[in-house]
Amino acid sequence: MLSYYRTRFATGHRFALLSYTQDSVISAFYSISGMQFETLLNQERASQLTADPVFNAYVLTGTNHTMLASTGTLQTSGGVSLIHWLGQMASDDPAWAEAGP
Repeated sequence: MLSYYRTRFATGHRFALLSYTQDSVISAFYSISGMQFETLLNQERASQLTADPVFNAYVLTGTNHTMLASTGTLQTSGGVSLIHWLGQMASDDPAWAEAGP
């Protein structure tokens, strides 16, 4: 899927992955444990997301499934709030980087 987006939106776009380390909904959907999900998530982050500066991940520790509905709360990952991180992405801030455990 990432290969498609890299080709389809080759210039002028940024892409983000928002995830919890052991997302219980996605884990259940694929019939894997939270720990297996976390391992696969970290593999994906290492192999795909960090290899391309237009892709970054914002990862929080936990089993929740979504985080956009609560951007006004004090969620932070790596010392960066989600709302600030999304603002960096949207404004093409060169300091926008992966945040997470």
